[in-house]
Amino acid sequence: MDRKIFRRIVIAGFLNYFVISITGIIDCAVIGRFMGSAELSAYNLADPVFSFFALLSSIFGTGLSVVVSKDLSIGAKDRADKTVKTVITLIVAISAISALIGIFIPKSINRLLGGADFDPDVFKAATDYIQPLLLSALPMIMYDFLCTFSVLEGADKYMQISSVVMFVTNVISDVIIVLTGSGMLWLSISNGICYTLGTLIICLFYFRGKSMFRLQLCRPDMKLLIRVLKSGIPMIVKGLCGILWPLSVNRLMLRYGSVQGLAALSIQNAIHYLPVAFCQGISNATLILTGIYSGEQDREGLRKVNRYILRWSLIGVTAVALFMILISNPLIVLFTDDPEVQSLSASALRLYLIGTPFLSLNICAAAYFQGIGRNVASSLVIFVNHIFLSISSAILLAWQFGTRGIFASYGVCEIVMTGLLLLLILFIGFIRRRSREYTERKVYPEIRSGISSIEEAVSMSEKVFTFCRENGIDVKTANHIALCTEELAANSIEHGFNDGKEHNLEFRSVIIDDILYLRLRDDCRRFDLVERYNIIRPQDPTKNIGLRIIFGIADDVSYSSALNMNNVCVKYSIKLPQD
Repeated sequence: MDRKIFRRIVIAGFLNYFVISITGIIDCAVIGRFMGSAELSAYNLADPVFSFFALLSSIFGTGLSVVVSKDLSIGAKDRADKTVKTVITLIVAISAISALIGIFIPKSINRLLGGADFDPDVFKAATDYIQPLLLSALPMIMYDFLCTFSVLEGADKYMQISSVVMFVTNVISDVIIVLTGSGMLWLSISNGICYTLGTLIICLFYFRGKSMFRLQLCRPDMKLLIRVLKSGIPMIVKGLCGILWPLSVNRLMLRYGSVQGLAALSIQNAIHYLPVAFCQGISNATLILTGIYSGEQDREGLRKVNRYILRWSLIGVTAVALFMILISNPLIVLFTDDPEVQSLSASALRLYLIGTPFLSLNICAAAYFQGIGRNVASSLVIFVNHIFLSISSAILLAWQFGTRGIFASYGVCEIVMTGLLLLLILFIGFIRRRSREYTERKVYPEIRSGISSIEEAVSMSEKVFTFCRENGIDVKTANHIALCTEELAANSIEHGFNDGKEHNLEFRSVIIDDILYLRLRDDCRRFDLVERYNIIRPQDPTKNIGLRIIFGIADDVSYSSALNMNNVCVKYSIKLPQD
């Protein structure tokens, strides 16, 4: 079932980034074909604005996903809900500030992005494009934020519908722009409309009560906000890198290259998001599952995630990159008739695609560290990759080879970063094998299995009883826990396995310190046993005996529908024998 969950999250994330990539390609093609080189260069100069919005959405989206995943894994649903509302409030406040900047000082932002020596035509086109972007901050930030966070709750259908609506709206608006001869201003406005529609559709998931949470404003809780920001620190580093990197490359291109090289970079930036969308989908799956498994102290689950990362990156991303290389020439022709720009764009794209499998491994490594709470390690991976290696390789290769050297620096830094990570893993493994502290670290006892029938539920309860006794739990408590195990599994089978479809039910019991956890996860239709228990309390005590047994024995029972699955966590306080 873990493989199925990972695949579903990858596909959901890929579709989100894929649609954004396609709309970017179409916009870039319209600019290159029907506007001109000045507008194409202006489009690339606006990239830091997109990077800034991506920075904010990534900080809040990934940080909130990690925090909420861990809260739900221990049953802290109320705290998770308060955290969601706090983040929504902050996003609205930041978006209002961005809109004010767009109204009053758009030219100042423009000069900040392009420097003092600014071609007048490029400056005007960039101003026309950037101002509506700043005014559209709220839907643009919210769309990326919700697409990252909503995967946790399985809002796949709403995300797919929003993607289709955004794509269709973008195509229609671009056709209108071409027919009417409109410029960068109307192109930017149409982008804002697309993001607004996409955001509203995803919001329907929350407004229709499909979510555990509500998109509401509240008085921000600073402690909860600090938790999110702390978990989102790697994305802060990544976002800053995303702003500094294009600024550095643009200036290097203007110094060592040409305007044609800058236009080629715009085309490469538009097309390269297609394979990057696949990489981001893998990264999203890594982040969410590691957050959940880290909260559950599930080392076997974390090992599975590592295997999935390698398989999807080395096989899936490589296949996508090879396909993109094969179709690169027909794609580039869509953007421009200029032979020099076409040649430079082909070089830029192919050199970039060589590094995409390594890019996937690198961003997944950062997501893995972020998911398990190693934010410093995650930030370090991002900084070394996207600032130190990227800029140093770009400077060195630009100085030696000019325009094509800058193109090559994209792939070179990813390959070098993967090599450094591999050496680091080997070094850490060597140190750990020699470390007595590591070999003697505490391993939490656990038992896990899949359950598909009442007979297997009974068998599992017997195994849980044996597991409890082997770990020093008294007979009475062991009997209670075993009975609760049987009732939990039977309850899931009774309410979820009767629709004629094939389902999976995973069970895990683990002892952490003085608490024994029972966790059940199934892919059946939604059934909140906590909500059901609260409803049946005043009724006849002879009914719903299974639920009454579960809640009567356990210290705490929590439910969540994370990952579009039923997740039940039951806690027991136990007394273990002293060593």
